[in-house]
Amino acid sequence: MSNVTDTNERTSRFALLDKLAQAFIAASINELGLDGSFVSIDMYILCNIVDRYFVELEAVKMISKSSLEGGLTRAALTAKLISRLRPISVNWHGDEEFSEFSLLANERFAIFVCFSFLDIQVSTIELPYIQDLEAIFRYSNIDTPTLVLCLKLLKHISQTKPPEQCP
Repeated sequence: MSNVTDTNERTSRFALLDKLAQAFIAASINELGLDGSFVSIDMYILCNIVDRYFVELEAVKMISKSSLEGGLTRAALTAKLISRLRPISVNWHGDEEFSEFSLLANERFAIFVCFSFLDIQVSTIELPYIQDLEAIFRYSNIDTPTLVLCLKLLKHISQTKPPEQCP
């Protein structure tokens, strides 16, 4: 029975990540006016992300012995694996300019997934915080508890109204 549950969880997790990847690519293409043929998802890598997610989730459960912070740990693990394994490919054909999007597509997808899992609206987060997350996902091998803390703070920021300006 456990194998069936495990397979169902993996299948549903893969379907969710595939759906989010398709939504991310569609939004990016629309926002940047890109030709859709330049951006693709490597399904093999996406499947590998799901497999490694369950392995790392078990390790986190054994280490922490506490709750998984209401999805924060799951969002953090998934985003870390996305930024590490890089399932989004941007294929420029020589004459096109190499853009910021092509450099940061996987980091932005990791942020997109985090925000989707945690129901954070991008418009509620200031640009410097998003740029910091991009840098974390691109250049750092951040540990899961630290990333969970960062996401917890971002969720709090997204739910807090800015204070009134003093005259």
